[in-house]
Amino acid sequence: MSFVNGLLVFVAFVGGAALAIQSGFNSQLGKALNQPLAAISISLAGGAVISGLLWISKSFRNSVSLEQAAPHLWFSGAIFSVLGIGIYFVIIPRIGINTTIAAGLVGQIVFSAIASHQGWFNLPAQPINLTKAVGMVLMVVGVLLITSKS
Repeated sequence: MSFVNGLLVFVAFVGGAALAIQSGFNSQLGKALNQPLAAISISLAGGAVISGLLWISKSFRNSVSLEQAAPHLWFSGAIFSVLGIGIYFVIIPRIGINTTIAAGLVGQIVFSAIASHQGWFNLPAQPINLTKAVGMVLMVVGVLLITSKS
């Protein structure tokens, strides 16, 4: 693995940690409000404000062409964000952040492997091979070990 690829993997790791942290805070918000949909709205509105400020900053403003995005791309990601965040709001207080994130990670790994294998989302196809299949099985085993009561 090259230095650049290693750095990108590390940045992805940090992104995963940020999502776990975000899930913990969002779960607390949902529980405190006793209203998951309100908590999701607050969380996403806060994210919209922060990302909007970054977007309109000088470094981002000149590199965006809104007309080039297909209409369905304007809301598709948001639908899945609401779904994913909403599920985590409800599930984390019941089974804990560790179990939720571990199971969610396996869902991401399995789905992304299938999507990559098929070349969905206009991304390069990366066929599932034996190494990847073994890795996915080991991830599932890892989640079972992480979530076991003993």
